[in-house]
Amino acid sequence: MADRNKRIRAGLNYEGIEVLQPFELGVKFIEWSLDPSSRPPDDMDKFKEQMDGIIQFPLPRYITKVKIIQADLDTLVIRLPPKELVEDTTTNLPPAGDYPLPDFYAERLIDHQHLDNREFFRFRIGDYTIANCV
Repeated sequence: MADRNKRIRAGLNYEGIEVLQPFELGVKFIEWSLDPSSRPPDDMDKFKEQMDGIIQFPLPRYITKVKIIQADLDTLVIRLPPKELVEDTTTNLPPAGDYPLPDFYAERLIDHQHLDNREFFRFRIGDYTIANCV
């Protein structure tokens, strides 16, 4: 389970999205990618309905809208994280100590769990899709 306070404990000012079920988050994003009709519209209430129990609500107070974007195979989409999160990370993240990563990375690399690549992919797609890259 991701802990939105990992970022705060690491010295950052902006809390992250707490992922309660990282595997299920990946499964949901794969479903939305393969079947666009399964996605909620860009509406926070509909998004909450589909994400209930997968991520923690309420979301951090700075998040008030949702936008779901899917790239086309022939288009490289570079989704930049919000300026404020980049500034917070580059200014406040200490050069040494713990780096705020989801637990499933250590579970795979240290504890040798989630060794099936297709299983691990479901964790990864959820993380890199929702993490805002900071």
